[in-house]
Amino acid sequence: MNGSRVGLIAHGDGGLAAAVIAARDLAVAFAVMLGAPAVPAAENVVESGWLSAVANGALRAQADEQASMMRGVMSAVTQENDPAALTARLRDMLAGKLPEAQIAAQLRQWTSLAFLRSMSYDPVPQLRKIACPVLALYAAKDLSVPAGRNVPAMRAALSANKAATVEEAPDVNLLFQTADTGIGREANWAEETMSPAVLQRIAGWIARQR
Repeated sequence: MNGSRVGLIAHGDGGLAAAVIAARDLAVAFAVMLGAPAVPAAENVVESGWLSAVANGALRAQADEQASMMRGVMSAVTQENDPAALTARLRDMLAGKLPEAQIAAQLRQWTSLAFLRSMSYDPVPQLRKIACPVLALYAAKDLSVPAGRNVPAMRAALSANKAATVEEAPDVNLLFQTADTGIGREANWAEETMSPAVLQRIAGWIARQR
């Protein structure tokens, strides 16, 4: 083991933290990011909801309607700076669609400071600063951080880093397990911890970072 060659491996939102560390600490030897968001969470939430609805059997018209509502919600939480005005806008969107108790609970979540910050955080500025080798892998059947949206965004963010590789792994879900559809219950049923092909890809890439 070479103690002077320490890298980072992160999954999902952990990739946001890995990007910050790799951008700030030049001693980081490499970074492997698995399913790391490359766009603001608000963008992923809308597409994720649509993909999950369709994968779980919803009609496309129903999925479109749900996505339209979430698009409006995300627009409000990322653009409205006045807490009272935000609450009023969100309440209007939910009126008649949920019982009052559920509306109140949903409003508490959507107007919390932590939620507002997480939805609007843009990972691109930190990603652009990373100088060390990067392997960014995305799962083709990840319904939470969709590869179709995040792969091109990550490639654009890392375009100046000639030691960066961005790939989409086929037939794996958000946990990088071999999967058919990517729906959540499928991940819960899986006995596989992680696809052997993905593990081999990561191990082979790290071995070449000398």
